[in-house]
Amino acid sequence: PITGEMVPALIKALEDDNLNVRLTFAIELGNIGLGAKEAVPALIKALKDDDTAVRRYAAIALVKIGVVTEEVAKEAMPELLEQLAYSDSDGQLEAIITLAKIGPKAKEAVAGLTEITKKTKKRDSKLKLAATFALAEIGPGTKEIMPELIKALKNNDNSDVQKLAAEILGIIGP
Repeated sequence: PITGEMVPALIKALEDDNLNVRLTFAIELGNIGLGAKEAVPALIKALKDDDTAVRRYAAIALVKIGVVTEEVAKEAMPELLEQLAYSDSDGQLEAIITLAKIGPKAKEAVAGLTEITKKTKKRDSKLKLAATFALAEIGPGTKEIMPELIKALKNNDNSDVQKLAAEILGIIGP
């Protein structure tokens, strides 16, 4: 497995002539997350890469590391929206968590996240709750999730769902 100790080599790989190398290591830096903070300058530089996929994954890596600017959000959004719409539940969950980290700059994901809260089957309640939380993190303008949260508050089958719904309502505010 790739670890934080490998970050200097991964940073160097972001400048490789081979597209696949740059793309792979942009993804890997994102997988390392906070342990890859020293890669921030190289990832910001990768936002100007000639290849769209490298730019997107560099942006997603920056979000996972904790750097969220307008430019990063704009670059990451197409890939995240695609993952949200077309991935399996694991891919969707990763996209949802990243969108939650982007927060208010992820407004264009509201429709897709709302769709997940409405259509997700009961067995995927984790996905549904994550989407609801991401909507709360995006903040004002997400009032369309209120009926779903009220329904979750009334859920007598699962007290964890009730607690999370109450917390999300607190985050969204009046």
